[in-house]
Amino acid sequence: MKIRCQMLMAAVLLTPLPASRAADSVKIIRVDAASPGRVFEGIGAVSAGASTRLLIDYPEPQRGQILDFLFKPKFGAGFQHLKVEIGSGENSTCGSEPSHVLTRDELAHPKPRGYEFWFMAEARKRNPRIILDCLPWAYPRWVGDRFSPESAEWFAAFLAVARKHYGLELDWVSAAQNEMGADLGWIRQNLRPTLDARGFPNVRLQAPDDDSEYWQIFDALAKNPRWTD
Repeated sequence: MKIRCQMLMAAVLLTPLPASRAADSVKIIRVDAASPGRVFEGIGAVSAGASTRLLIDYPEPQRGQILDFLFKPKFGAGFQHLKVEIGSGENSTCGSEPSHVLTRDELAHPKPRGYEFWFMAEARKRNPRIILDCLPWAYPRWVGDRFSPESAEWFAAFLAVARKHYGLELDWVSAAQNEMGADLGWIRQNLRPTLDARGFPNVRLQAPDDDSEYWQIFDALAKNPRWTD
């Protein structure tokens, strides 16, 4: 993550020392918000595997109070990043989340099924600057290979539902499957062009969604800098 900080200079005493030595041990750390580098994008949470299923059925005012504690800035958890599951209809952990496109024929008219769209909308009501993100845990059968043109269309349809029915513009798409690797060729040849063509050129891509063997994608990017254009 990139780190953004409004503080231009901070003096930090790294370890407690006798007063006679303290002045000589002060370390100056310069933090320049204009310098290139990583940006800290906040603390976030994931809604997936039916983990948020019950919340939408809570009565008011309790439901609103919980949402306030989760997303209202400087109040409670104050999450600044929310990643939700792109539902597929399969049991992804504690239950299944319905898909916005159950069959290939529905691509023309994707549906606002489930509660993740509602959840993102409630989060953004409380924090208009919250980062919204999405990721599949599985795929409907008609998609076939997860690195297929159909899969790219399925991703784009999710963004279209968020925009049309909830007025939401998502910031990120995880171009992979939960805890699985990514395919640079698919991203460059299918996913990115499809999102651009469907009106989502500003949606940024993450890949992979894993912290172990799949990180070799960055070795490939280092060898081919043009792929990051």
